[in-house]
Amino acid sequence: MGKIKANTYASFIHENSRAGIGGIIRDATGSLITALSVPTQCKTNNQAEAMAALYVTSWCKQGGYNKYDLEFDSMIVANMIKDKDTKNLKLKGIIETLTRP
Repeated sequence: MGKIKANTYASFIHENSRAGIGGIIRDATGSLITALSVPTQCKTNNQAEAMAALYVTSWCKQGGYNKYDLEFDSMIVANMIKDKDTKNLKLKGIIETLTRP
């Protein structure tokens, strides 16, 4: 399968710890493959962003898409994944899973 582009999205409401996470997957020509979303609970907006990345990358891998570009709204989470930064204990498990080969 060719390379795809996966955009992640997350929305977080601090007052009740509710979040919506998901993403949009497109092929190399920009055509929509699928859109994903799921409600969840979390503690921070960065946790919601990281959970969205995990959700979207899991879908890609399960669908047999091993080559993909992942795009984020959160530069903080993007840098944590790029740098394999696990100093944030709340996100450590998610970051480790995302950076595992």
